[in-house]
Amino acid sequence: MERRVSLKPEEASEFVAEYTRRRWERLGSYPEPANIAIVREFYANAVTIDEDAPTTYTSYVRGHTISFTPATINEFLRTTLEPGQRCEYSQFLNTPMPTDIRHTQIEEAVCREGGRYHRSTQGLPLHIKRTNLLPVAKIWMTLIRSNLAPVDHASDIHLNRSYILFSILTGKRIDVGALIAKEIQSCADSTIGNAKLGHPSLITHLCRRTGVDTSVGPFERPRQSIDARYVSAHCQLSPLVHEGEAPAAAPEVPPQAEAPEIPLPQPQAPEIPPPQHQVLETPSQQTTVISPVVFDTAMQMIFRAQRMIMDTIRAHAAVTALDLQFPYSMEEFSTTTTWPGVQAIFERGGGEPAAVFEDRAADTEPEVQPDVEVEREAARDPILADTVDPVLQSSEDHQSRAFEYI
Repeated sequence: MERRVSLKPEEASEFVAEYTRRRWERLGSYPEPANIAIVREFYANAVTIDEDAPTTYTSYVRGHTISFTPATINEFLRTTLEPGQRCEYSQFLNTPMPTDIRHTQIEEAVCREGGRYHRSTQGLPLHIKRTNLLPVAKIWMTLIRSNLAPVDHASDIHLNRSYILFSILTGKRIDVGALIAKEIQSCADSTIGNAKLGHPSLITHLCRRTGVDTSVGPFERPRQSIDARYVSAHCQLSPLVHEGEAPAAAPEVPPQAEAPEIPLPQPQAPEIPPPQHQVLETPSQQTTVISPVVFDTAMQMIFRAQRMIMDTIRAHAAVTALDLQFPYSMEEFSTTTTWPGVQAIFERGGGEPAAVFEDRAADTEPEVQPDVEVEREAARDPILADTVDPVLQSSEDHQSRAFEYI
């Protein structure tokens, strides 16, 4: 996407002077939001059909013929050369010259001291790193790769664009319309599927001038303007780096005398009292954590209740669901889920007929023998005295209700 130029003479005097001398103000002021759908249709219809035929620089959008000839673009940008003037940039490209001399001239004009082309293993110049350019060359490079010959990357300037940069910095005349028209046609004929479409704002303007309705989006806004803030952030001198070389190391700072070490007092770890009954305080109540003995008893009660539930399900299924198949027999279930160190809790089961349960349906619950160890613990601890009986009583109530259900 193109950029606008918003620089005052005092902000970049060398750039603004050449920019004004070339009368390129329109080149940096026309960018506006581009209609992406229009631009895509334009490029789709601008592809060259007959490579042997002369280039017409013509496309079609929504039934309108869109001309992007050099003369049309120069008229819109107000960059038409004066009568008798020729494009010195084209002459420079077509003038036979040893490549080493040509590229040495370019390095001297656009690079800072020590800057140069990065070359291939055969010694051919490929590109110039952005860090190797003069500050004013960085500003022109930004305008070239956005408004004249768009590219995606910004870290370096390739060979053909270095020729444009050299022509600008040495004052050579450039036919802007011809340069942009060739760039648009080259982009349309490109075989790279994901290549970005250049000059979208310019194409939107040309389509609107021809009568195409460009008011319906989607739109793409111009990129950040080339202004004082951009120049300050991106167009100043930076550390010089050549391809394959590491950045210059920072100057060493002489070591300073170390301050004497002052021993700091070591904090004393607080004494932790022996564990008692942990009490958790809440805004509304206090909860006492029961001892391991009582907790184990409660877990046994829960375990017995779960076994009782499974026994009840089997008894009920034996009467109402004769075809129901359990994955385990009652004997296997009792053996697998026996409480550690305790024999099978329920004597009945093991696939016995339903009559066994019917005979015992009226039986009373066997008396739950108090846990002697729990009573001893409760006798030693008055806090637990109030928790043992409720736990046992709660378990007894659950067992009583389970037998009544059977």
